[in-house]
Amino acid sequence: MQAFANAFERSPRSVAASAIDACTCCSSGRATWSTTRSWLHREEKLAVRRPGGRKRAIGTRTPMMVPMVLNDRWSLDFVSDQLTDGLRFRILTVVDDCTRERLALVADTSLSGTRVARELTG
Repeated sequence: MQAFANAFERSPRSVAASAIDACTCCSSGRATWSTTRSWLHREEKLAVRRPGGRKRAIGTRTPMMVPMVLNDRWSLDFVSDQLTDGLRFRILTVVDDCTRERLALVADTSLSGTRVARELTG
């Protein structure tokens, strides 16, 4: 710990590099930043920061209302597949949620944003 304090007094900005040089935590005599950090935390009796867990939704989810009128809500999705020769293609599907009617199917090897906008508007 004294080596760390000496390194910090000499150059506070490069304390991490100095601490790695000052301590030998690995069996090979060469320390890494993770072993140095855990060693310093143990010496100073500090808590080691752990990565956060999975982010979860806040609140309760309410189910979507079922549309009762034609063209009230549309759903669109992309479906992709591959031909036997390895060529990939995508299909844009647009469905009316009330009637479950297919409004559009657009298949192509490359669907740009302008192509999708053109299909949705016309």
